[in-house]
Amino acid sequence: GLTTTQSAKFGYKFEHPDTWKVNQKPVKTHMDEVLVKKGGGTEVGVAVDPVTIDSIAKFGTSREVAGRVIGVERKKDGVTGARLVGVSEDERGGALYYTIEDE
Repeated sequence: GLTTTQSAKFGYKFEHPDTWKVNQKPVKTHMDEVLVKKGGGTEVGVAVDPVTIDSIAKFGTSREVAGRVIGVERKKDGVTGARLVGVSEDERGGALYYTIEDE
């Protein structure tokens, strides 16, 4: 079956197999963050960070922001590689959202 992980406060929701484990990071580095892991290294995560701009579009296009995210991932300790899988844009309630999928 599937389990839903969500935050009404931060406005995200996603489903994942109920056999995957929700993990809390020992050091909080984001305003909100959830990481769901399957054995063998597969993981899905959501990170929420505060910004001082009116729209993410002012930070760059979805592709430009995705490139920055991949660059940060590649610099993390223990990461041997990061690759962009997909990027999409969605507008809800007058706010623009970017979804970035990497591996």
